[in-house]
Amino acid sequence: MIPKFINIKENQLVLFDMDGVLAEYIAGEEINIINEVPNTYSSKRPIQSIIKVAQELHNMPKISVGILSSCDYPSQVIEKKEWLKKYLPFIKDDKIFIVVWENEEYTKETRCYAKLEVIQKIKGFDKIFLIEDTHKNISATNEIIPNCAHHLTELLD
Repeated sequence: MIPKFINIKENQLVLFDMDGVLAEYIAGEEINIINEVPNTYSSKRPIQSIIKVAQELHNMPKISVGILSSCDYPSQVIEKKEWLKKYLPFIKDDKIFIVVWENEEYTKETRCYAKLEVIQKIKGFDKIFLIEDTHKNISATNEIIPNCAHHLTELLD
């Protein structure tokens, strides 16, 4: 399924969030993330319907697919990248962007702008889209770049 917002004639990058979009996010697992419990990310169940959309987009000319996610600690980046290599091996390392909160100076109120700031630094595309599940991130991104961020349900039939 090609999302309505994609224009197959333009050079575009579609960035997928991981947790809650490509991988299951279980209520209450935040305590494991905060406490840096090993295998929290590597044991996540893949959401096959969204991964299938990512694969279909990747196979289209002029469409690049990447990841824009976040985690609390650098060790969690390793787990996320291992998970991504296992379930989305077609995504190149240079298209994986992971914000590590331990290394950043965002407040609880400004974290919603972190992914927007990453998107603003990416060059070489006519348009960049973010597929996200967090409404604050979607709103903050679309406030600055209209129609950039979309809720994952826009990819479901």
